[in-house]
This record gives sequence, structure tokens and C-alpha cells, in this order.
Amino acid sequence: PQLCAFTIQDKYYVFVLDKDNKARSKNITTLERYKDCFITNGLKLGDRVVVDGIQQLRDGAMVIPKEYLVDSARFTSQLN
Repeated sequence: PQLCAFTIQDKYYVFVLDKDNKARSKNITTLERYKDCFITNGLKLGDRVVVDGIQQLRDGAMVIPKEYLVDSARFTSQLN
């Protein structure tokens, strides 16, 4: 979701969780369309992206993860 991305000096970032559930900011590249934001570079399969509460989050902060399911097939079909 677009809500998980934030900008610093015109660059987009998301927080991902490392193996110890610590938040790390990661630079991403996006393709924006009306109402949607698609990440095209910067993440890899298996990255756990923080989707809520990023306003209070800082690098290295411990996070208690909760599962958040996304229908990636629906988003992929919108790119074509």
C-alpha cells in the first residue's frame, strides 16, 4: 500500500523488518498511477514491509509483526 512509503529528499523509502524484527529503512523505486503506487525496485521476495505506524517508527526499532495479506495477482494485472 502507498501508506507504507515515505519520502526523504524526493526519494521513496519503506521500512522492512530484519530477522530480529528490527525496522530498517530501504530505498525503493515506484511507478505511480491514479490512487495506486507500485514498487518497481528496491525490495526482494520475502522482505517484510511495515504497513502501519511508520510515522513513529525509527531505524533499529523493535517491531511486533502482524500478518497482512495482499492480493498481489490483482496488483500485477493492473500493471498490464
